[in-house]
Amino acid sequence: MNITITVEALQVRDVETVLRLARVSGLYTPTQLGVIAERCAGFLRGQREDDYEVMVIRVDATARGFVIFRKRSLTEAAFEIGQIGGSESGQIAHLLETLRHETLKRNGRLIFAELPDRPEWQFIHEALQRAGYAVAGQTPHLYAPGAGTRHYALHLSEDERGSSPTPGLPPAHPTTRASHPTGATTLSVVPTTSAHRAAILDMTTNTSVFVEEDHVVVEELLELYLNRGPAEGYYFLSCLAGEVVVAYVCYGPRPSTSGAYDLYWICADPRRRQQGAGRRLMAAVEAHVLERGGYLVLLETSDTTVFAPTRAFYEALGYARVVHIERFYSESDGLVVYAKYLRPV
Repeated sequence: MNITITVEALQVRDVETVLRLARVSGLYTPTQLGVIAERCAGFLRGQREDDYEVMVIRVDATARGFVIFRKRSLTEAAFEIGQIGGSESGQIAHLLETLRHETLKRNGRLIFAELPDRPEWQFIHEALQRAGYAVAGQTPHLYAPGAGTRHYALHLSEDERGSSPTPGLPPAHPTTRASHPTGATTLSVVPTTSAHRAAILDMTTNTSVFVEEDHVVVEELLELYLNRGPAEGYYFLSCLAGEVVVAYVCYGPRPSTSGAYDLYWICADPRRRQQGAGRRLMAAVEAHVLERGGYLVLLETSDTTVFAPTRAFYEALGYARVVHIERFYSESDGLVVYAKYLRPV
């Protein structure tokens, strides 16, 4: 008997099967099943939810597994696995191999994934490892107390295969605590308002480490917050010196977790740095997370030398490096993930 196995883009007739596969697998919570449904619906409408795409593996024309993925924003060539599922490990392996070829076709050079570190996910972990994915780090208690995650990365560049390991993360620069000038204006942290909009956008534009795409994303998130409030999942705080905005931060609850928050952006006016604004903002974020029952703050930054002072800043505040993926944003720019647990879990 001949069995036909193909991997194709999701079609309308596959949606119920994909949701059933995800449901009976026991891998996904009801909230996560809703996210999968939204991403499938957005992909079929051509209005992809957060740019996610969906591929299914068919055995004799019946969908038996799926992978939801996207190109990660603010990177040159990194692709992210959002959700993956199937009834057999061989089908997962076939999906991963197809995704690898699809990524290379699009000039991608890296695929990464975060998987819950739970027993029911073990066969997915094993499939990733057999496909050549390396563990890039672990974050305990990410999804909930006792439920952590493993981070995986697969580099696809031709010249990377068989080469010697690349240098590790550059050391952080030593930190120095700046003294506050006598008579300095008292700093205060307040929720961002529309009156702060121009200063925040100007500050972002004048920060040398941000590129044009960063400017666009900050403006989009700021507009969401100002027009719809935190219901969209984003908070903005402004640090004021008197009435002047000297720094801001954007953060929000991490989807599919019970108490983890992502720090998306923190930026200080280049002309007003070393005045303690960054520390005040970080303290305010951590206090707010605790007030809302959260326990963990995560943030991402670059491993390049220019970001060494930024890494030193986070480390001085007690943030620990939990993930390092080299050549993430570009061939010369890797990703570092920091985490800080605000209370015992």
